[in-house]
Amino acid sequence: MAIFSEADLITLMRVQNPWWQTGETDKRKDLQFRRGEYYLCGQVFWHKIRRFPVLSGPRRVGKSTIVHQMIGDLLASGINPFQILYLSLDTSAMEEAGILKLLMIYQSQISQSEDFYLFVDEVQKDDDWTSAMKFIYDSFPAVHAMATGSASFKIDGKYRETWEGSLRLIRIPTLSFYEYCQLRGIRMQGIEVHDLFKLHDASLADQSSIMMKLSGVEPELNRYLRLGGFPEYIDVSQMDEPYALSLIEENVINKVIFNDLTTTERVNPTQLKRVFSYFCNTTSNIVNVEEICRELQGIANATVIKYMDILESAGLIYCAEQVNSSGKKILKTRRKVHIADSGIRGAVMSELHSPDDPVQKGYLIESAAYKHTIDYCRCVDPTLRVGYMLQAGRDKEIDIVICDRTGIRQLIESKVRNQSIVRDNDLIITAALDHQPGYVITKSISDYGLSSRDTTEIYRIPSTAFLYLLGQMKYQHNRNAFSGIPSGI
Repeated sequence: MAIFSEADLITLMRVQNPWWQTGETDKRKDLQFRRGEYYLCGQVFWHKIRRFPVLSGPRRVGKSTIVHQMIGDLLASGINPFQILYLSLDTSAMEEAGILKLLMIYQSQISQSEDFYLFVDEVQKDDDWTSAMKFIYDSFPAVHAMATGSASFKIDGKYRETWEGSLRLIRIPTLSFYEYCQLRGIRMQGIEVHDLFKLHDASLADQSSIMMKLSGVEPELNRYLRLGGFPEYIDVSQMDEPYALSLIEENVINKVIFNDLTTTERVNPTQLKRVFSYFCNTTSNIVNVEEICRELQGIANATVIKYMDILESAGLIYCAEQVNSSGKKILKTRRKVHIADSGIRGAVMSELHSPDDPVQKGYLIESAAYKHTIDYCRCVDPTLRVGYMLQAGRDKEIDIVICDRTGIRQLIESKVRNQSIVRDNDLIITAALDHQPGYVITKSISDYGLSSRDTTEIYRIPSTAFLYLLGQMKYQHNRNAFSGIPSGI
């Protein structure tokens, strides 16, 4: 006998779908600002080649907000409210019922139309969600559907195992610095760079104009590095920042480690949290698995590697692979770990490290630069790879290396320190590309420009400009790809 009756489920469905009574969404859930991923979801959702977008990423990054924005736009376009079905499986009753049972209740009690729009939040809570979505895809050819999931490791695994041709996995990271500024209401007029890595070709006057305008958001970068890119915490007062960080630890980190991943991935949550804390403490550093095992004691090499994969798929870290001079991956065990968001690191390490410390700020900027770079590359061209380069036998490296099918496309080095000196024997000089200057990320907004070094050139770019402009490029790429809801739906 089911714990929850059909009447109970109908009551919950009516609560989750208020537009059946009001004809509109809850305005508190439909923010005016659209993230770049909103436009990417719309492109997939309405494409003539039918696929169901699956939004995957950490908790509290705005996946549900994107869903409610899509629903709000459907209602605004004149869609019958009863043709829109939203299911959140983040309650015991809805989780127990599962997608197909809820769909059958909807079909029998709410709407008999086979032309409807389905949105499922926390889809991974239905253990057989891929089969359910495949059934819907095959049985209702007029249906458009979208799903979200917070436990990315489960989502990715199911996605790889099944019918990739009918799903489109879309990763939703935390806010870029550009999106953070937009959501904070900070609008920088007259700044639009189509290709950040061609900024060195712009006139000195244009470069100076851009840097002068971006000097206005330089203080915001320090705040972004303290709190990170979680939308609901960007406007907290300085007094409430410690509380916001505690909520990030409680609602993002602990819920993923102790709830989302533990039940099915057979991990020791306390052990996993210790490994994650180690990565927080050493963000932007090359991982030495043997050293981790020695320091944490009782954890096997294979377990550490497994936990790295889990934490990366869960959206809590990024792992940079080492590449050689031709752009090919080498030595998977020599990965470099970056915490996926500075707010995540701050939530774990706030009592140990101050983000205002020059060394710690250098680590945070490097991780933020890697996050922005890989998020951008995944957006514009999934074939692009992002890693790092290490000179054999020497303590020389290049922090970020962008590779395409033909080899290395761009070299990027973070030098955010009080004395960000580039020496002639640094790898970004000795391994320089023939066709493109290496980009060096600097601390001050006034520290920019192209200069000749040895037989090559480097372009110094302030961290504020690098993060803002790369985030803007990603946002504009997504926005330009979506032309809106088709007419006549």
